[in-house]
Amino acid sequence: MITKEDYATQKQGIVIKHKGLLDFDNLYKESKKWFKDREYIFNEIQSQEKFSELGNFVKIRFEAKRKIDDMTSFNIYVDIIINDMIKAGKKYKVDLSMYVRAYIDLDFNNKWQSSRLKAFLFFVYINFIIRNKIKSVFENKLFNEVNQYSDFVKEHFD
Repeated sequence: MITKEDYATQKQGIVIKHKGLLDFDNLYKESKKWFKDREYIFNEIQSQEKFSELGNFVKIRFEAKRKIDDMTSFNIYVDIIINDMIKAGKKYKVDLSMYVRAYIDLDFNNKWQSSRLKAFLFFVYINFIIRNKIKSVFENKLFNEVNQYSDFVKEHFD
């Protein structure tokens, strides 16, 4: 059954790993631009850095959201974890893991959650009336965008 949050990826997301050189500042800046060009609203949720002689630990989480219609939005969350980040000229030597999760919020304004009757009607609507549209159109489109973003990220690896 489809719920209010319908994942287009697995819940842990698509995993991207890279060990080597990376212009991380450019990747971050270009990621913001990539989402903006596709009409997403980009928001950094968390940023954490711990300094060490052996290399820094960095954790960044950001979200990108785009309204599709009056009821639906696409939501992409990216978690970046970098171990042993060491400056190497204009780039960084990194051990990077990136997790890209995406889901469709089928009631992003929570209009259908205010009563049991509305919640039941919402359940019937998304699971029986527009189920095919959700599965064949929305999920495929969002999954394709996540794959395009993943390919975009990999282009920045040396």
